[in-house]
Amino acid sequence: MKFCECGSYMEKTREGFQCPRCGVMAPSTANAFNKRRNDAENTIYVVDNSLGGYLKVSHACPECGNPETYRLIAASSGEHAGVKQDRAVERYKCVKCLHSWIVS
Repeated sequence: MKFCECGSYMEKTREGFQCPRCGVMAPSTANAFNKRRNDAENTIYVVDNSLGGYLKVSHACPECGNPETYRLIAASSGEHAGVKQDRAVERYKCVKCLHSWIVS
């Protein structure tokens, strides 16, 4: 995929790439992927890095083996075919490597 200077998508031909809008030709040996990059638009700002309702507990991480993890218990309830169902899900996040996993 290649884009022309006018911003249009260039079509691949036997001679190379040709712009259907302005007719500009580019050789096929040119880089087929041109990505416009504007770092100002792609910047992500982290405003709050808190862990909300997570509590620090002693539970080993399955990835790095660190003995301290954060734990959050989330409860959900619903109804299926007229039967009320409650479910609790435990979410863990490692303090060291930030690996997360769920125990239900």
